[in-house]
Amino acid sequence: MKSLLVNDDNHIQEVRSQKSEVRSQKSEVRSQKSEVRSQKSEVRSQKSEVRSQKSEVFLSRRLKLTT
Repeated sequence: MKSLLVNDDNHIQEVRSQKSEVRSQKSEVRSQKSEVRSQKSEVRSQKSEVRSQKSEVFLSRRLKLTT
């Protein structure tokens, strides 16, 4: 009977360890997702900036053509 208890304790510890590992992995995934979101946001900002610069170039060319 005692060996069953020891076995149960080992199993409980193993499950706790696995749960802890899963929590840690979930936390890591959340931080990676957050990082990806911030990178996407940065890319959107850069694209917007590029569009703005293209627009300025286009307008300046039109002005040169009309003058």
